[in-house]
Amino acid sequence: ARSEIVSQGQLIINRSQQEFMTIQSMDDLHKQCETAIIYSVLKGTKIDYTPYYFYHVAATNATFLYIPQAVGMIIAKILNLDVIWLMWLGRFMNLLVYSILVGLAIKITPCIKFSLLFVAILPMSIQQAASLSPDAMINALSILLIALFSYLYTKDIISYKEIIFFIVIGMLTVISKVTNMCINGLFLLLPLHKNYGKNRAVILKICVVGSFIITGMVYYYYTTTFAVNTGVEKYCMENNVDSGRQLHYIFGNFKQWLQDFGGSALEQSESYINMLNRFGWLNYGYAALTSMTVFMFAKVCLQEKQVIISRLHKFLIFLMVVGTYMITSLALYLTWTSVGAENTAGVQGRYFIPLI
Repeated sequence: ARSEIVSQGQLIINRSQQEFMTIQSMDDLHKQCETAIIYSVLKGTKIDYTPYYFYHVAATNATFLYIPQAVGMIIAKILNLDVIWLMWLGRFMNLLVYSILVGLAIKITPCIKFSLLFVAILPMSIQQAASLSPDAMINALSILLIALFSYLYTKDIISYKEIIFFIVIGMLTVISKVTNMCINGLFLLLPLHKNYGKNRAVILKICVVGSFIITGMVYYYYTTTFAVNTGVEKYCMENNVDSGRQLHYIFGNFKQWLQDFGGSALEQSESYINMLNRFGWLNYGYAALTSMTVFMFAKVCLQEKQVIISRLHKFLIFLMVVGTYMITSLALYLTWTSVGAENTAGVQGRYFIPLI
């Protein structure tokens, strides 16, 4: 529905609205979800432009995440194709842009080419890239950022143009998903002192990383100003979800909460890894794929060309990984988990593709 709204040229969402005007075909497609087109009542049906109001959790997402999908839908509308082509061409354009960005990332990085490719073609990575999900752009930008970091990390001289390019990609990853903010800490590891001097490099790093943090905080605050859509509101009421009361519980029972939250983060990590090898609504998959994936990823990483990284930089990268994992889990604990619950609800393995 959000992709279709963007295809109409509606790039700015009204924050006070709980429902958004799309077209009847979006509801028709929604009702036929998981039904093969050959058995669907939509087979041979043209696009129905009758106005239809739809609520969606994607209202707070950045608009640019839906541009590829919207372009696909525009093509389907221009050619007056059947309604199913709204979804098919939207998916195709999403996959095409994902492929281009991943291809660019693999081209520019001097190392970890196969590792990046491996993560980019995980079953869940392809599942999201070939859907209408904004995760395609989120994952592709993250892979591109890491590839750019790898390229700059091995250089002796880093130009201002390259720094600006890193900042632009970094800002897009932060706006795409605030929980991936820690990944932008890679800028701290760049060898800027070689051509800018130690003091100047330190100031530049503080300013750039500070801008990432401020951007993330401002954008997160902006998303909190949106009216709660009816779908999320209903879920929160039925499952006793309330961010304010959840924070009150955390501060009032911090020791117990820390034990429960930390234990949950460790115990549930296994299920997140398994989710990377599942499709659809996590209902298609094969158990052996997880073992095969872990083994092959280790094999690919061990065969990569060696890159010398200091212990301090390894430790900082480790902190970024842990930070991304814990911030993502905490975000879902506050916004999607019952007050005082021992386990975090709503976390999916696909959220951690950039982390991997």
